Amino acid sequence: MVTPAAPTVPWADPAGIVSGAPLSSAPLDATADVPGTFTDSPAAGTILGVGNDRALSVAFAPTDTVDSTSGSAPATLHVLLAAATATATAIRQDATTQGNGMGTYGGQGT
Repeated sequence: MVTPAAPTVPWADPAGIVSGAPLSSAPLDATADVPGTFTDSPAAGTILGVGNDRALSVAFAPTDTVDSTSGSAPATLHVLLAAATATATAIRQDATTQGNGMGTYGGQGT
C-alpha cells in the first residue's frame, strides 16, 4: 500500500494591484510539485475593495490521488487606491452646468 504524499504548494504574496482591476493570473499564480488543478478564492475576475492584506487562498487537487493528497495555500494581496484624475474639459463642463459664472454668457449687452 502506498501512503499518499502531501504536495508542496508554494505561493508567495503577490505584488499589489490597483483598485478596480480584476484578479488575474498574475496574482493567482500558485504552483505545485505534482500535476493537478487549482481553485482560487476569490476567483479570477473578482474585483476587491481597497485595503491591505486581502486574503487569498488556493485549493489544490492532484491528478494522481493514489500517490498525492490535496493541498492548499494562503496569500495576502494589497489593493491600492487608484490615483484620481481630472481633466480641464471635465472641470469646465461641470462649472458651466453649475452656473457659477465660469460658463459662457448667453445674455445681451446693454
